[in-house]
Amino acid sequence: MGLRDIILGSPPKPNAQIYTASYDLAGRSMQKEFSSEEPITVKTTPEIRKVSKEELEAAYRNEPTVFNIINKATQMIMYAGYRLIGSQKSVEFFEKFFNSIGEIGGELEWEEMLTRILRHEMIFGEAWVEKIPSVNNKDKIVDLEIVDPKKMDYARDSTDKIVLTKFGRPVGYVLTLPASYSAKQRYAPPPEVSLGPSQVYYPPERVAHFKLYTVGDGFYPVGLIEPAYTTIVRKLNMEEALANAVNRTGFPRMRAAIGDKDHEPTDELIQRVVERIKNMDHMDVVGYPYWIDFGIIEARRPEKLQEHLDYHTNQIITAMGLPRAHATGQGEQTNRATLNRQEYIMKRSLKDIIRRTVRVIEKDIIDPVAKANNISPVKILWGEIAIEDLDSRASRLVRYAKAGLLTPDKGIEALIRKIEELPEVSKSADKNSGKRTSSSDK
Repeated sequence: MGLRDIILGSPPKPNAQIYTASYDLAGRSMQKEFSSEEPITVKTTPEIRKVSKEELEAAYRNEPTVFNIINKATQMIMYAGYRLIGSQKSVEFFEKFFNSIGEIGGELEWEEMLTRILRHEMIFGEAWVEKIPSVNNKDKIVDLEIVDPKKMDYARDSTDKIVLTKFGRPVGYVLTLPASYSAKQRYAPPPEVSLGPSQVYYPPERVAHFKLYTVGDGFYPVGLIEPAYTTIVRKLNMEEALANAVNRTGFPRMRAAIGDKDHEPTDELIQRVVERIKNMDHMDVVGYPYWIDFGIIEARRPEKLQEHLDYHTNQIITAMGLPRAHATGQGEQTNRATLNRQEYIMKRSLKDIIRRTVRVIEKDIIDPVAKANNISPVKILWGEIAIEDLDSRASRLVRYAKAGLLTPDKGIEALIRKIEELPEVSKSADKNSGKRTSSSDK
């Protein structure tokens, strides 16, 4: 009996899939095989109607509050930055790898690609990245390219159902091009996959699929815009109606009541008065008989329409999870304690988005790159999302130091210089500092 039989108890069944996990000497597995039967749960193609990706993008482009919320959230996440955690060799390798993104097969640099991934997740609920392999080694990823989420979908069969493996995973993905483009197949799709003339098949290992919030079987995630989409459409329609109403009744207009019981107005007289009013300017003086009454038509309480717009704006802000003061960029009278609580909740939400994004980067990009290059993978440690100015942070650090909770050393200084974007200490200054210290100690 071999080690496999001792661990598993019996040979794997024919329909079982073999996985390999690793543990180190501290008790975590280094080389252990285990088997998995087919799950009883069957995943099915969702039938619920989703908002189309074209409509989601239009909402981002056309609604100012949505545009501001998505951009502010992305900027706050990216401003926090990140660090790679691992051995020095691995960190240096992956820093070089990410810095080379966009130089071989793709177009975007890594920082811009990461920004685009976050923005796509918030707008569409998902982001897609193509992993471009080496010409000589299909397992070795050398570049990355962002893919338009509006063009990507799961590979489907002739009945328009998602084609899955027996373990409920997609057999691949499909890029749909406009009808005027011809598709060139690089990989042969499985027999059950049905492709149109302008569709390109991607095997699963060529794509990193980022998902934000998933429900059901998890095929089609939900972003920040979709829950508020109906409200967004109503608000845009109401804004158009308000603009038309303002143009029609928002500005004072001249009116004329012509005739009384003793003077029946004629069509010619009415037309003459109307033409005279149309051609008036601010310097004109008008003289007419007493039975022609001039006046001004003004809108009655047009500010009531603004209340409806404010309601829809609040609904959008509620769905997208950013405090109103940040979402609108207006310095409104907001209780400071309430705003602090809202900012805390917002930061937790942004950290959740970061966690979901980092998990896919580590699993679908870093791990296969490390495996192909025979190097240990690294982890991504994202920075703290700080909604404060530099003075507040500096004051807090000073209080820590005075309380004895923070001991100044070269590591702390290097971190502060990095956070504050200050230059590093030169080697000559470091040596001179050491000499002065040693002489003073004597």
